[in-house]
Amino acid sequence: MLGLLVTIPLTIVVGVLLASADSGIEKLFGQFGNMLTENAVQLILQLLFGIPCGIWLFAALYSAAQRKHNAELFPSDAVYAKKLDGLRFIPNLGLYAGITPICLLYLVYVISQTNYFLSAFAGKLPDGMIYSEYARRGFFELCAITVINLAVILVLTGCAKKGGANRPKALTVYAVILCLFTLFIIATALAKMVLYISAYGMTPLRVYTTWFMVLLTMVFLVLLVRQFTAKLPTAAVLTGVFIVMLGGLCFSRPDARIAEYNIRRWEQGTLSELDVKTLCELSDDAYNVMAHYRELLVRADKWDYVVREGRSRVDNYREHKDLSWNYSAQLLIQQLTALPVDQRG
Repeated sequence: MLGLLVTIPLTIVVGVLLASADSGIEKLFGQFGNMLTENAVQLILQLLFGIPCGIWLFAALYSAAQRKHNAELFPSDAVYAKKLDGLRFIPNLGLYAGITPICLLYLVYVISQTNYFLSAFAGKLPDGMIYSEYARRGFFELCAITVINLAVILVLTGCAKKGGANRPKALTVYAVILCLFTLFIIATALAKMVLYISAYGMTPLRVYTTWFMVLLTMVFLVLLVRQFTAKLPTAAVLTGVFIVMLGGLCFSRPDARIAEYNIRRWEQGTLSELDVKTLCELSDDAYNVMAHYRELLVRADKWDYVVREGRSRVDNYREHKDLSWNYSAQLLIQQLTALPVDQRG
């Protein structure tokens, strides 16, 4: 590695001399330089950061997989359990006294907002509110409450003097109450978001927000089960849940799903307006879906706008070729090339 770093300046000097001596080499280096756009530089920086992180992550996973074969290098679970017992220093009665007012406040809040919450589950908009305000109201408060409740549950289960496998039932009851209240709030927020999407269709922000709330739901469901199953490997389960959900989000091509959902609902008449401009701001996956509904968009006099925006992207790819090094971009280029000449924009 040291030798490679030392020879980099010398390699650059040799490359400059070769380019000066031969026009073919100069042209080759020029084409390579044209591909090094800002996005390529950003990609290189990401690789420089991502490769060491990937090596570290692989080493961590490999070491964890080899624990059974190298027990002398890794402490047993009993060692970690003993260390955790050393953190249990807060009296249970003190925790109960501190958490009881919070639980009572949550109860009063739920009772006072019953009609408001039922409107979300019934799919009805409360009087004097619009859909966007109704869906967004309380979301950031929800995030704050979720973090607070998660911290309180961790303190309850990890810092109570009488905790662990032989903890008293009162400790479990308080943790269950906090989990159930958080799940209720999340369910209400999800119902409001579904109502919002039903009225105006999908957008990336609405999809990612919904995904995040589903993730929170899974987290607190696992914590709820953990209160009754002491041997549940909580960290491993939550890690698996996150990996599966993140993989599902990434590989589901969310922009394609957004475009398909909105176009289908507009075609069925359940969505009052199809915002093609917003769809054209999505990734190339959305263009590929809109190409599938070309006849419908042509009848609605929206196809020409899609072609113009798609052509603009393709022209940009010609200037910055590295942006087109993906399947969706290549599919978009092929679809626009296959159009009749009078439809290419």
